[in-house]
Amino acid sequence: MARGGSPRSILGDGRLRGTSRNVLIAVLVACVVGAAPLPAAATPGAYVPGEVAVRFRASADGADRAAARERVGASVERRLAHRNTQLVELDDGRSVLGAVAALERDPDVLYAEPNYRVQPDQAAPGPAAPADPMFGSQWNLQRIGAPAVWAQTAGSRDVTVAVLDGGVEVRHPDLAGSSPEESNLWTRAGETAERDGSGHGTAAAGVVGAIGDNGIGISGVNQRVRIMPLSFHSGTADLADAVEYADAHGVRMANGSLGIPWSQAM
Repeated sequence: MARGGSPRSILGDGRLRGTSRNVLIAVLVACVVGAAPLPAAATPGAYVPGEVAVRFRASADGADRAAARERVGASVERRLAHRNTQLVELDDGRSVLGAVAALERDPDVLYAEPNYRVQPDQAAPGPAAPADPMFGSQWNLQRIGAPAVWAQTAGSRDVTVAVLDGGVEVRHPDLAGSSPEESNLWTRAGETAERDGSGHGTAAAGVVGAIGDNGIGISGVNQRVRIMPLSFHSGTADLADAVEYADAHGVRMANGSLGIPWSQAM
C-alpha cells in the first residue's frame, strides 16, 4: 500500500500466499442398538407399516421359522444380513405391535421388533460467524474450521507473537482496537516498529491476530493475542537481532513471511 493510504484497507481479506494446510474434521455418528423393550416412541408413524424384523434362535430350523411366521400371519419379505434374521411382511390388517409381542413370546425367536423408520437427528447449530464484515471472504479460516475453535477459545493476550517484517501500522483499528484493553499489539516506544512502509507487515499481523468479532475488517486466526511488531532493514544481521529481541522478551512464536539466503547469524 502506498504511504498515506487508509490503514483500514491494509489487512485485506487475510489471505497471504503460501502453503495451505487442510484440516480434516471427523464426524462421528452414534447409533444406539440393542434388544431393548419397545420404546414409548413406537407409534405407527415411527415404523414401516406391516413389517417386522425377527431374529430366530440358531436352533430353530426352517419348519420352526415357518410355524412362527404362520402364527402371526407373516411371510418372508427378505433375509437380512444379520445371521438368522428376516424381514417379514404381515397380512393386511395385522398389527405390527401385536405381531412383535407374539413373536417375542415364541421360544424359537431371539427378538422381534418393528422396522423402525430412520430419520437424521436435527443438526445442532454451528458456531456463529464473527461480526467482522470481511469474514465471508476469509476462505482460509473457514477451511480450517476456525469458528468451531473460537467457540472454545478466541485466544489470549497473554500469548505474544513476533511479526518480523517491515513494521506494523500500530494505529490500525483492527489491531489496536478502541482502547489499550482491546488492543492486540505489544509495543515498546523506540524498540518496536510502529510504522509500515509497504503494508505487508500489517497484513501479516492481521492474519495472525486481527481483533475478531469487533465489527471491523477481518478476523485473525487468533482473535485475542499480542502482536510484537519488529522491523529489519539492512539484512540478516538486523533480522537476527529482531529474533534475539523477541527471545529476550519471552516470545516463543514468530512469523517471518520472507525469503533469505543461508545465514549462520540466523
